[in-house]
Amino acid sequence: MDTLKRLGETMNDLSKEELWFYANNILEFSPAISSALSTSDHHFDDLLTQIRFLDDFKTHKLARSLINANASLIERRISKDNLVRSLICLDTLCPIWRTQEDVDIAMRHSDVIEAGITSELKLNETSRPESFDYYLEGLMEHRTPEQSQRIFTLVAEIWNKGGFSTHYRPKFLPRLMDSEVTRAKTEEFLGAILESYGSEGRDMLLAWGKSPYPTSVVDEVSIGEAVKRNLEAIDLLEKERPGITKFLTDEFGIKTFAKYPPELLIRQYDEVGSTDLPYGIVLYPRNDHNGAFYHDRAIFEKLLKQLNGRFAIRVIEAESKYEVARALMKLVKRYSPKHKISFAIIGGHGREDLIQFGGTDERYVLYSQDLLGRGVRKASEFFEQNPTIILASCWTGAPGGIGQELSEALGAKVIASSARTSIRHINARVEDGQVDFDVEYAEAESKKIFDSKKAC
Repeated sequence: MDTLKRLGETMNDLSKEELWFYANNILEFSPAISSALSTSDHHFDDLLTQIRFLDDFKTHKLARSLINANASLIERRISKDNLVRSLICLDTLCPIWRTQEDVDIAMRHSDVIEAGITSELKLNETSRPESFDYYLEGLMEHRTPEQSQRIFTLVAEIWNKGGFSTHYRPKFLPRLMDSEVTRAKTEEFLGAILESYGSEGRDMLLAWGKSPYPTSVVDEVSIGEAVKRNLEAIDLLEKERPGITKFLTDEFGIKTFAKYPPELLIRQYDEVGSTDLPYGIVLYPRNDHNGAFYHDRAIFEKLLKQLNGRFAIRVIEAESKYEVARALMKLVKRYSPKHKISFAIIGGHGREDLIQFGGTDERYVLYSQDLLGRGVRKASEFFEQNPTIILASCWTGAPGGIGQELSEALGAKVIASSARTSIRHINARVEDGQVDFDVEYAEAESKKIFDSKKAC
């Protein structure tokens, strides 16, 4: 052990040749090290500490050789009787959970991990068992159905006692929604958390269920990931402005907070009563079946910087054309006559003749022919003269389609796509109190611009 200690203290000063010499000498004494590890607790703790100290990039192979050779002896020390030592042993044996063997070791001792979390919770009402968070996350990745209920109980207990830091808080509960065993209880628990912010928990969860988050697998989405990201967004917003999420939901219909930069939503909240700035709107659907609009967050972040406080942006979410009309009327009452809408970025899953805000029922869909009716024609009262409308919807730039109809009905410059695509960039340039936009779609050739009755 003295040799191990000396090597650990001096390895930064040793050459590669000297390290190699020491390593080979130490490996020759591997049986003696195994014998020492199997003796008293005191010798075990000291020796394991020295081996772990050698798990540095220079002597990593030596340390892993010693650990692998003595894995069974180290694992034998994992028990509920000494949770601190058990955690050190787990850290030593499976530090990164990369191999199935690592997972198997941790799963064999899931009862010890659960006991460690419970023990730390009992130490202090606000104790954070973050030393076991890593293992709890691993258990959730690889859990069996039988373990799901126990893990839910642990996570709920930790959350109720303020146990997770803001970084950890949203991470665990949503993933329990993947299990049939715990889904109902998890939704109930999440609903209570959301209601603590003043939100309608059930309504919020339903909205997230209709707007799942896209995964790295093509055409695959995750409700659990949508819940996680929206909870993270709410946590951040509420930390900065308590009460902000309920206000934005009540006044602007926003429920999928993760789609927008927090800076944008905070500025919208802070400036809600101000009529000083001209403004534009982001009008997005609450129902987003493939999560496509989560990717636009970076676009809005860039746009906010480019406008640089010279134009305000107000986000609105809607699920039907009737909600759209009500939201626009609210804006008129609040900001007109001093300012009307200068520009609008309108999202929705589109076809040539429609933009879809929600389900398939007609009330959720805005058709081209709706633009010709008296009620919708009134929409021109909501906009400044010659506004710009950017359509983040597939196919809406087709000749004679909804983009062209909007341009003619509202006297607007409309930028849209004539193909199945998405917006890649929006660049804004402000000059003499006017804002001009350059929009790039993923399918560059699909971009169409309609200026009043002139298409190009």
